[in-house]
Amino acid sequence: MSYGCAADYFTVDSGAANWNLKLAATGTDVGTAPIDAKNGHRYTIFAVEESLTTFGVVTIDDPTNPSLTTNDGQVRAFNAAFTAPNIDIYLLA
Repeated sequence: MSYGCAADYFTVDSGAANWNLKLAATGTDVGTAPIDAKNGHRYTIFAVEESLTTFGVVTIDDPTNPSLTTNDGQVRAFNAAFTAPNIDIYLLA
């Protein structure tokens, strides 16, 4: 996928696997994300620039399985710009 795009979540088999991230234009490997997939978890994988020439891989394991009647919500923010300072996030009703 091109930068700034995201795929929908999709179902995978439980168990350990390595997920390889590649550049969309060239197919060059960016990094590997080892994930031991478990039921009820959602995983998010980011390829982020660590410098102008180096990429890194960040994996978030989200052990969520909310009930249908919950009033809870989830918000996730990630500052992926290696040159950016800290950011403030405000949640308003």
